[in-house]
Amino acid sequence: MPAKDNNTTKYVNHQVSVDLDSTDAFEGPEKLLEVWFAPDKRSLPEGMNPDGLMCIAREKWEEILDLVKCKVLSVVKSPGMDAYLLSESSMFVFPHKLVLKTCGTTTTLIGLPRMLQIIREDANYPTNEQPWRVFYSRKSFMFPEKQIHPHTSWDDEVKYLNDHFDNGSAYLVGNKEADHWYLYTTVPKYPAPNHLPLGGGHDSEDEIKRGFEDENLELLMTELSPSHAQQFFTDRIPGHTEIVKANPVNSTSVLPASATNNSTWVSDDDEDYNSAMASSVTSLTSVSTVATTSSLANDHDPGHLLGQAVAKQSGINGIYPNAIVPHVIDSFGFAPCGYSCNAVFPNSNYYTIHVTPEDQYSYASFESNVPAKQYGLKSCDIVQRVLGIFRPGKFSLVYFKAGGSSKKVGGLIDEDKFVDYKRTNKIVYELDCYDLVFMSFELLK
Repeated sequence: MPAKDNNTTKYVNHQVSVDLDSTDAFEGPEKLLEVWFAPDKRSLPEGMNPDGLMCIAREKWEEILDLVKCKVLSVVKSPGMDAYLLSESSMFVFPHKLVLKTCGTTTTLIGLPRMLQIIREDANYPTNEQPWRVFYSRKSFMFPEKQIHPHTSWDDEVKYLNDHFDNGSAYLVGNKEADHWYLYTTVPKYPAPNHLPLGGGHDSEDEIKRGFEDENLELLMTELSPSHAQQFFTDRIPGHTEIVKANPVNSTSVLPASATNNSTWVSDDDEDYNSAMASSVTSLTSVSTVATTSSLANDHDPGHLLGQAVAKQSGINGIYPNAIVPHVIDSFGFAPCGYSCNAVFPNSNYYTIHVTPEDQYSYASFESNVPAKQYGLKSCDIVQRVLGIFRPGKFSLVYFKAGGSSKKVGGLIDEDKFVDYKRTNKIVYELDCYDLVFMSFELLK
């Protein structure tokens, strides 16, 4: 049975996880959709369920994901966020917003009408109100001709979004003839977009003036070093289950720690976590780490075990030092190749990584909303660690931050530290209550 609300729990869909075959995967760049229903969880509209979107059952989200053409592999639930690891990337459910990120030929936007219907019916979001604001973004596709409507072109995507939302704006950021990035955003409902509405649990005038907090760092990497990409291949055959002692379908396990504060949040290097989340492994191709034997072998499968081992060997579990920022990583290694993970932090922060390592169209993405400065870290150091894992020939960096001056935000990424790369593009935008920095880099020959 799941743990109580103040505990972090994990659900694993073993049937999908074991049988999933990534042989025909090809399009790495993801479509990223964020739908906000309030600036934060304390500002939910009057009459909405106090748990917001987190009151909605997993089965309802699976209805939406079926329309999008992807499946749930596992879910890590914490008090402030549910992190879904998907067959094609990830989904994050907060009380006040939904983040859906899918790759391949998934039809992310097709899920929108059903999503809005379920949120209005199950979470009691006001029927006649639009979401507080919407973001949709993606890198230029590698194989645009293989996408399905409305993702066949940026114009089609913008038209589809405008059919559902008012006050939308569309942008092409970067060099259209090289690496570039698309963004669609709507204007917030409130007249002062960087101010939280009066009331809604915000008692301090200073807090209202500061506005809501949000920052997001994305790295979109191509032309991965073949030796670095090799970490994400395996000889495991889809459907092969011998490396797991027991594998019943759809079990739910409890992570052995509360997520209510930093002192008790369990880390991915913690022995209790590893014993609860791993079972015995007889072989892991391209991975030297062997997971520990577990009394809860029923709670895992080959893909999740491989993912856990890859996270350790590749250095993914060291991107944010656990001693400074404790977190839990839910990883999955695809057969014959590929990797995905969601890292869940206290205070409803996350990062997510997705890798398609095939040489002809290698791609990896890293996205994080962890406020590095709060933990005494620098965003450029996080970027360097990620680059060290993948060694891309090219990458784009996108940094979003609510409030502040664009000049200051532009200086938060110390590009001089990327000594192996030359910058080919840099653009700074002011967008409503956000500042945006977009940069492109190439590996020095």
